[in-house]
This record gives sequence, C-alpha cells and structure tokens, in this order.
Amino acid sequence: MKMRNIILTISTTVMLFASCQWIDPEININPDSPTDVSLDLLLPGIEGQVGYYIGGFDVAAVPNIWTQQILGQDRQASAINGYIYRESDPNTLWSNMYSGVMMDLKNFIAKAENPDAPSRNVAGVGKVLMALCLGTLTDLFGDIPYSEALQGQDNLQPIYDSQESIYNEIFRLLADAVADLESTDPFENINTIENDFIYGGDPSLWAKAAHTLLARYNMHLVKVKTVDYDAVISHIDAGISDISEDMQQPFDASPSAQNPMYQYLTQRSGYITDHTTFVGMMMDDTLSYGVADPRASVNVVDVSGYWTSKASPVALAQYTEALFLKAQAYALKGAYSDARNTLKAAVASSMNKYGVSDANWTTAFESDVDNTADGDLMKMIVEQKYLHMFFQLEAFTDYRLYGFPELTPVVGNQIPRRYPYPTSENLYNNANYRSVTIFERVWWDQ
Repeated sequence: MKMRNIILTISTTVMLFASCQWIDPEININPDSPTDVSLDLLLPGIEGQVGYYIGGFDVAAVPNIWTQQILGQDRQASAINGYIYRESDPNTLWSNMYSGVMMDLKNFIAKAENPDAPSRNVAGVGKVLMALCLGTLTDLFGDIPYSEALQGQDNLQPIYDSQESIYNEIFRLLADAVADLESTDPFENINTIENDFIYGGDPSLWAKAAHTLLARYNMHLVKVKTVDYDAVISHIDAGISDISEDMQQPFDASPSAQNPMYQYLTQRSGYITDHTTFVGMMMDDTLSYGVADPRASVNVVDVSGYWTSKASPVALAQYTEALFLKAQAYALKGAYSDARNTLKAAVASSMNKYGVSDANWTTAFESDVDNTADGDLMKMIVEQKYLHMFFQLEAFTDYRLYGFPELTPVVGNQIPRRYPYPTSENLYNNANYRSVTIFERVWWDQ
C-alpha cells in the first residue's frame, strides 16, 4: 500500500511539473499594457502632447492676456487679466510637462540612442522637442529642475538649475540634434522616423527647425550676453526657409483631435475675447496707410480664427518668425538697410501665412519702413512681430526683452513678467521651492 502511494505521489508530481512546461509563458502578459513601446508608436503621442500643451490656454493665452493680444473678461481669465495668477494656476502645465511629455522624451531619446540599435535621426527629433519644452518652461518660470529631474521615484525633490544652465542645455541639445539629423549612415539609423505628424519623417526639415530654434534662443539673451548676431543669421539661413516648412503640430475636426484653443473657446465660452490694444494696432493703420492691416480679419479670438478653429495647427517655430529674428539681429548689429529689407520680407511672409493681402497697405507700409529712423526701427520690427505671433509665447518674450508694444498696465504700474512656481512644488519639493511674484524677472530679462 505504501509503495502504491509513493508511486501515485511521484506520478502526480511529474504530471504537475510537466504541466508547467505546457503553459505559454506569455499567458499572463496583458497585451493592452505593454512593458515596452516602439519608437514609431511613441512619437505621435509625444508630438500631440507638445502641440496641446504649448498651444493650450496655459502657454498660448495667459501671457498674451498680459501683453494685451487678447482680453480675459470672465472668471479665471478675468482674474488673470487683473494680474491675479496664483501658484495653483500653473500646476497642470508643470505636471503635464514633467511627468508627461518630458519624461516620455527622455525615454524616447534613450531608446533611440541604444547602442544595440542606434537611431540617430530619431534621437535628433527627440532632442529638438526636448529643447523646445525646456525653452517653453524656463521662459515662463526661470530656474527649473532638469539635471536631477525626470528620475521618477529615484528623486522626487530635484534641485532647480539656473536658467543660464538650462539655456546651455538647450543649445547642447539643438547642436546635438543637428548632428544626429544630418547622419546618413544606415548603421547609425536602424530605425527611421515613422508616424511623424510634424515633418513626415524628413530629417532635413527637423534639422532646419533646430537651426531656427537655435536662432530664437540665442536672441533671447540680448540683455545678458554678447550675442553673435552673424551666427544667429547663419542659423536662420540654415533653418526653416519657407512657410511650407513651418514646424507646427496639426489638429483636425474630429472630437479627439481638435485644436486646444478651439476646445477652450467652446468649453469656456465668453472667457476671452479680442483686446482693444491688439485690434487697435491693426486698425490704426487706416490713419497712416488708408486701410486696416489685412491680418485683422484672421487674428481674432473666436472659432473662425487662424489659430483657433477646429483644425488649426499649433505653431512651434515658423519661417516668418525667423525673418523677424533676422531683422532684429540686423538692427542690433547696426545693419539697418538689411534690417529694413528683412522686415519687409517678414511682413510679406506674415501676409502669405495668413492668406491675406492688400497692395495699397503693402505699398504704404514699405514706404513707412524706408522713412523710419534707424533708432525707431526696432520698435517697428517688434510690433509687427507682435501682430504676427498671435496666441504664441514669443510675443510675451519680446515684450520683456524690448518693451514693445508700449502697454498701459491694467492695474498698478507693472505688467507681469513670469509665472510663479506651482503649489505642487511647494508641497512636494519644498527644499528647493522658492516663492516668487509674477512681477519678478527671469535671468535673461534683467
């Protein structure tokens, strides 16, 4: 009897052991929750996030309420219009940029730089987008976490890096991106750029965008450094060369892919509207040129506006912006004739971008450019750029750098110049957090 029991036990054990080998080892892996995602699946989501956050209310609208491109007239927008912007207001933007898109970009770049399957062109795209995200955050907040950030649970209290060091990192990322994107070695590009909404997988266009961003961020330093204007102009010449090459995130009319400002306008009807300052600058040309600026018909705060319809793109870097930057660089180096010619080209490009024209306005404007004194030329350049860069952060940046257009504060005697650090940093990174007001200046605005 004992022998029989032993045999049964051994048989049962063998059957159980054998049965374990029959089970598919992947049976408990959830196909809807993958542990690894390919580069071509990561990129569309990253691009969508970048476009949504940079083109949304927190970045595209708040600063331009302060620069009076748009008017905040109800609820939260009305408070912002009156310079009430609390630490709780930028919480969502901060969280989405750090734990969302920039964490994804860190992993994306690391994956593309895997020595077992290097994909330099793909890594270059990630570096361009990371530089853009860093530039957006630091231009709004000043010093920000980066060198110790994006480590998840390994470091929940990263130090704040100086804005100067963040700018150095932006320049490094963009220079590396250009080198990566110019690589044509197939052994360095095991994976190619796939599912690219912005440039359709063309590395040469991404490299041009990197050059344009290098020009932009160098020109942000005119107050605090000796900028090499010839190098800026070289970057512009190597950069985006036509409005058809503009770096912009597309959106469409489908409910899940509509432009972020369109969504804001429809979900919060009446919160923001056209501002008399901006509209007045467009219409005042009637006195000088006999006709209002043709762009007045498309730069409007409603669901028919160029940047605010269902399928409007979000601009990330533009040929027209590059021409304005070039005009600024020429003016700052004292090449006023080149500055005038480039300003005319920039405004012509702006009209082309918006699909409007008026020969009488153009003729009168160009005559005005020719007759403007050298000392007044920068004001004209910056104000024309302000009229073009509607719903875009660069209008706020230029106001802080040059003081144009000349604005009257809504309350008090100052216009805001930055964002406060969010409440989440006060709560969870208090050792590094510091309290600032919206009237304090970031490093490059000294």
